[in-house]
Order: sequence, then C-alpha cells, then structure tokens
Amino acid sequence: MGVHSLYIINKAGSLIYQKDFIPLPTQLNSNDYLRLAGLFHGMHTIAKSVAPTRSGGIVHLEGENMQLRCFQSVTGSFMM
Repeated sequence: MGVHSLYIINKAGSLIYQKDFIPLPTQLNSNDYLRLAGLFHGMHTIAKSVAPTRSGGIVHLEGENMQLRCFQSVTGSFMM
C-alpha cells in the first residue's frame, strides 16, 4: 500500500500543505481538505488529553480499506 495523500497541519490545526498522489474516486474541494485537517487535529488533541498515560496523540489509525499514520515534527507540525 503506497502513499495516497499527504497533509501537513501546523500547531494551530490549520492545513498548510496538501497533495494527492493518487486520484480520489470523488473530487474534494479546498473546504473539504480544510475540514479533514481540522477534524484530525481535533481528534489528535482530544486523544492526547484523555489518554490514561503520557501520550503523543494519534499515531496510527487502521480501517478495512485505509491506514492513516501521523508523524509529528519537532516544530509541532503534523504530517499524515
């Protein structure tokens, strides 16, 4: 399974870069990409705060047809 899309989100949760490497079955507009980035940032922040142990938030999500991996840079930006 290769990389389908790359999203880079800053510490505030704003989408600063997005690239699709494989065409999506349905075309998303720029607002859809912003919503996806904001949704992921919110889930990551909530997961980080409610974890019973010290956690870095969401690192890996896996479904039947997809995998989402999150890498956090030293500057605090997210790459997923």
